[in-house]
Amino acid sequence: METINVGASPGDHTGDLWRDAMIKTNSNFAELAGLDAAKGGLVSLSANATETVIATISTPVAITGTWQTEESASFSTDATGKMTYTGTATVGFAVDANAAIEAAGGTNKDIRAYLAVNGAIVARSGRTAKVGAGDPSNVSIPWFVELAPNDYLQFFAENNTDTTNLIAIDAALRVIG
Repeated sequence: METINVGASPGDHTGDLWRDAMIKTNSNFAELAGLDAAKGGLVSLSANATETVIATISTPVAITGTWQTEESASFSTDATGKMTYTGTATVGFAVDANAAIEAAGGTNKDIRAYLAVNGAIVARSGRTAKVGAGDPSNVSIPWFVELAPNDYLQFFAENNTDTTNLIAIDAALRVIG
């Protein structure tokens, strides 16, 4: 946003010239129009059986499976669940990440799911659950993030008990701007 200099007092000739003020006005309207455009997206996993490989205890990794693009406006998506913001201005987004996660084997596994921006875990976004093989738990992360052009979101999970792999049976990552 550009601020129009109105001067110190009426008629003091210290403010912006009319033409310069109108150029700033047009620029501000164009920026607002870009912010009002529909922005958001949704990727999902359904009946997924692909294991998310846990190589190290308590180390978050991207949830694996073949993600499907359900909606995409100002985002590009791929089959790994990565949602990349393609807009031209930095914008705040409401994010919902939900998954039914189970362990690939065993019982009573303490897991934690996270939202990640540009591959880095979002501080305090983690949500915990206890799962087992055939005993999934639902994990939900409501969040708000500010994304600049080309920033991307992903859904991560970790096993805090051991290195048993996890399976996100059903999952969704939704962004609304």
